[in-house]
Amino acid sequence: MMTRNFGFTRFWIVLSSIVGIVGITIAASAYFYFLGKYNNGTFVGDIDTANTWLMNSYADLASYKVVILLAVIFSFFTTIICNIGLIRYAIASNDAELCANKWSLAVLSLSLGGFFAPFALTWLPDTDVKATKNARVVIVRYLGTAWLVSALVSIAAVMIFYNSATNKVWVGDSQRNFAIMMGVLAAVSVISLILVPGFYSSRVVANMMAETSFGKWLRFVSTIYTVLVTIMLIIQIITALLKLIEAFGRMFQKGQNGLSIFANILNFTSTLIGTIFMVYLITKVIKGLWRREDGYMVNIPQYKTEDRAQRQF
Repeated sequence: MMTRNFGFTRFWIVLSSIVGIVGITIAASAYFYFLGKYNNGTFVGDIDTANTWLMNSYADLASYKVVILLAVIFSFFTTIICNIGLIRYAIASNDAELCANKWSLAVLSLSLGGFFAPFALTWLPDTDVKATKNARVVIVRYLGTAWLVSALVSIAAVMIFYNSATNKVWVGDSQRNFAIMMGVLAAVSVISLILVPGFYSSRVVANMMAETSFGKWLRFVSTIYTVLVTIMLIIQIITALLKLIEAFGRMFQKGQNGLSIFANILNFTSTLIGTIFMVYLITKVIKGLWRREDGYMVNIPQYKTEDRAQRQF
C-alpha cells in the first residue's frame, strides 16, 4: 500500500502560503503607494489609467473605484490571515489533525486562488479513525476573522479617504450610495463579531456535537460559512469555464496568421487542461467539505491500526 507523503503536503502548503503573502503584500503596497501619489498630486505615469482606477473625490466613494479599494483590502487581509492559518496547520499539527482538516484547508487555499496546496491536500487519507477536529471550525475561524478584520479596516480606510479627499463634492446619488455601503460594512463587522468568537473556544467541537441550543447555533453558523465558501468555489468553476470559452473563441478570430493560430490553439489546450484540473479539484473539495459522518466527526483510515493498538493498552 502506498504511503502518503505528509512532508510533500506540508512543504507545498508552506511554500504556496509564503508566496501568497509576499505577492499580496507587494500588490497592496503598490496600490496604496500610487493612490497616495495620485491624491497628493505627485503621481507620475499614465494619468488616464490613474483616473480610471484611483479615487480622489467624494463621488468616487460610491463608484466602482471604491469597490477596487475594498477588493484590495479584503484580498490582503484574507490572504494574510488564511495563509497564516495554513502555515500554522502545516507546521504545528500532527498528521491526524492535518488529515482531519484537509478539506477546510483546501477551501482556504482555493479561496485565495491556490491550487498546488489543495491538490497536495486531496492526496491525504480520509475515513475510519475519529479525529478531534471539525473541518468547518477552521473555515469559520480563519475566513470569519479575515472578513471581520477586512470590514473594520475598510471602514477605517474609507473614513480616512473621506477626510482627506481632494474633491469634496457629491454627485447625484453618490452620498446615499456611500451611506448604504458603509451600512453594509458595519453590518458585516457586527455580524462577524457575533458569529466568529464562539469558534475560538477550546471546546468548540464538543459544543458543536452537543444537542443543545448553543450546539445547534454553532452548527448553523458553520453551515452558513460553508455555504458561502461553496458559492465562492462554484464561482471559480464558472470563471474557469468562461476563460475556456474565451480561449476557444480566439482560435476563430479573423485575420490571423499561422503563428497566431498556433499560439491560440496552444493557449486553448493549456487552458483546457487547467480548467479540467481546477473543476476536478474544486468539485472534489466541495464534495469532501459537505461530507457528514458520525456527528460532524471525520475519519482517517491509516490510523485505524494505531488507534486499535492504543485502545488495547
